[in-house]
Amino acid sequence: MDQQTDRYGFWAMIGGGALLVGAGLLDTGRLTGQPLLESGGNLLMALAGIALLGLPLGLRAARILPRTALALAGTIAWGLGTALHTVADLPAIVNPRNTALSDAVAMPGLVLFSLGFLAWFTAIRRQRSLSGWRKWLFLLAGLWIISVPAIQLPFFIIPSGSPLMLLLPGAYGLFQLLMGAMVRHRTVERAAASV
Repeated sequence: MDQQTDRYGFWAMIGGGALLVGAGLLDTGRLTGQPLLESGGNLLMALAGIALLGLPLGLRAARILPRTALALAGTIAWGLGTALHTVADLPAIVNPRNTALSDAVAMPGLVLFSLGFLAWFTAIRRQRSLSGWRKWLFLLAGLWIISVPAIQLPFFIIPSGSPLMLLLPGAYGLFQLLMGAMVRHRTVERAAASV
């Protein structure tokens, strides 16, 4: 088994899980008025960006992501979106109400992030490196930003007056956790085929 590729998948799963749990802590802190929970959520979401660097490395090493210009463009867009969101979470770790940076970069970061997933989906589909439901996860992740405003609208009525983070960064965390699991599964498949 290729241990390096497996490690990339593992770190992508850790990053996706941290993003999901961080979003949950952020929502819980907002709804209960506990700034410490919000700070913990922001910290986990910022750390998730570092661990998620394993995702494109793992997708490439597992030969899920082809060596094409489109896949590279997707990786650059995804990386810039991830970097923007990681940096945007930093001030809110110390003061959860300090969201000025996050408010400024949230939409550009999400657009880049989504474009990255859409480029990856197109590259993977053209290369036929994934079959079945797994390739569609990339399309769902890329289009998720479009569906969230309609899903979020009822949640602006809640007492905190802010959207549920579980529906955007939390969902992206779940998507990336599953993609990391794909990398690890592909590593096991390749090891079994070589025996």
